[in-house]
Amino acid sequence: QEAGHRFVPDVVEAFPGEIQAISVSKPALEDVFIHRTGHKFWSENPDPDSQSIDKKKKRR
Repeated sequence: QEAGHRFVPDVVEAFPGEIQAISVSKPALEDVFIHRTGHKFWSENPDPDSQSIDKKKKRR
């Protein structure tokens, strides 16, 4: 939402005393990718099986 900064006061008013912090920023490329595809560029905990396959390919 381009006018996110205008939305913040409404949220704060809707939840008085509930919100401790709030920030608004433009989405990063990864944020857009996650929104469009539903997953990250790469996983934080890669599959050990896929790593061993990659290692085998490098040895050849």
